[in-house]
Amino acid sequence: MRIILKLFKTFHHNTLIQNRRYLLGDGALRIQSYLSHCQDYQSNYDDARRETFMAEMKDKLTTGDVVLKDELKTMIHLVKTDEDVNMCIQMAKQFQKVKYQLQQRYDFFFGPVFMRMLHHSKKADIAFMLMEDRKGLRNLLFHLTAVVIYMDLLFEAGKYEQVVKCYEELDRAQKYKHLPLRNHMTLALAALYKMNSPQALEKATNLVQVTYHNSKRITSPRTRAYAAALALNQIEALSKMVDRNDDPQIKQTFTDTKTDLKQAQLVNDVSIFDKLCDTIHNSRPDNEHIQNLQDKRGRLVRDHHRY
Repeated sequence: MRIILKLFKTFHHNTLIQNRRYLLGDGALRIQSYLSHCQDYQSNYDDARRETFMAEMKDKLTTGDVVLKDELKTMIHLVKTDEDVNMCIQMAKQFQKVKYQLQQRYDFFFGPVFMRMLHHSKKADIAFMLMEDRKGLRNLLFHLTAVVIYMDLLFEAGKYEQVVKCYEELDRAQKYKHLPLRNHMTLALAALYKMNSPQALEKATNLVQVTYHNSKRITSPRTRAYAAALALNQIEALSKMVDRNDDPQIKQTFTDTKTDLKQAQLVNDVSIFDKLCDTIHNSRPDNEHIQNLQDKRGRLVRDHHRY
């Protein structure tokens, strides 16, 4: 309960920040970098050379010959059609099979660039199939950066439960326990927000609470803002939780928070999700009233910065 109230305070405070974007940008996904490399590859492959390359790769898949690293990298950057995507997958399987048989270590991480290809091609179902196949390409593709791109692809396709499941799997894995999974968690909380149910609110609260008590991890402001936005959307369920609580301080804080949000003109008809996912230009709060609230609750602001 106290964690949720902290989320309200965080959301309240961060709404003052202007001109900030909250969704993962290209700095995290690097789709534009992939497309730039695609242009470089494709400029070196005119129609005749591309046709020759494709024919050679089809022969290798038919005969079971070794698919080289550079050939797979080239194919990933030449993809244009659904048939190309399928061929790329078959080449990756052949490449992985030979590497496994020879017991050679990978000297290039194919996961991120392969997942960028699937993201750009909007192949969420294919990506899900490949990542769920524990005996297939998952071992070749699995990489924390690739997983961020994968989760974003699932999110864009509206597969919110799968996004959350993917994060929970990472969170349970012991080898990732002390790694910064901030972007992964942001996508998970955004997915829970879109699910918008009491169960999603409970799960979001648990995720943030566990991270809050883990000194090795830090939740980003936008992650906490998604959780706070979900709490706002589930305000009736949260009110019932407060009513069942015996702590008068919690009840008073909840009441004050709702009142403050309204008086500061932070409650309007604009979608909270739109606010979180785009640059904040409009709906500026009453700055004088905000200053009075901050003077009145300086301790709460300091608590936020410690959080």
